[in-house]
Amino acid sequence: LFGGMKLPGRKTIAALLFSLSIGMAGYRYLHDQPMRPAPQKKDKVLCDLHAHPRNDVSLEQIVELLGSPGLVGLTQRPGNTDILTYEEAVRRIKASLYAGELAEITPGQLARFREGYFARTEEVIAGRKFHFLALGWQGNYFPHFSNARTAITSIHAHQGVVMLNHPYAIDDGFRFRLPTPAEERKIAEACALVDLVEVHNAH
Repeated sequence: LFGGMKLPGRKTIAALLFSLSIGMAGYRYLHDQPMRPAPQKKDKVLCDLHAHPRNDVSLEQIVELLGSPGLVGLTQRPGNTDILTYEEAVRRIKASLYAGELAEITPGQLARFREGYFARTEEVIAGRKFHFLALGWQGNYFPHFSNARTAITSIHAHQGVVMLNHPYAIDDGFRFRLPTPAEERKIAEACALVDLVEVHNAH
């Protein structure tokens, strides 16, 4: 007995570890897709503001994605070192043969590279269930927040634009699910406070 509870048996532990490994493998697969530019649409410019390419991608992949027509937001998340940041992309391009094709329009925030543009964005989690995207803010990256209103107010206080990400996909830590009626009411409140709402997500 441990703390008045029975310890799980070996088979139970093995099953849990197997499930966890499958879950982690699935997460890795979903977040390790090739970086490819989207197909071009006539008279339209693709703006993908919420992108999480991995930090260990090759320079050739960075050039292909960021140098193609459109706008890509390189979206950091607090405490995550696996995501390619705006700063790292600028550093790697400047250290390469492509340095002359890069021009920062707004230093530290927005750059033009070849035929494309890329921006610094951040996905901020508020109370774990809400994900917000910060764009064009002044200063450092944000931490996680305890609630939606505080996150939105903080981003606005730094002259940033706030987008509500995948509003009807609630993050429960290991999976996404549809909201409860009570959460739907909070989503409606959040929509009234933000500047943009994400209506299409790659997942």
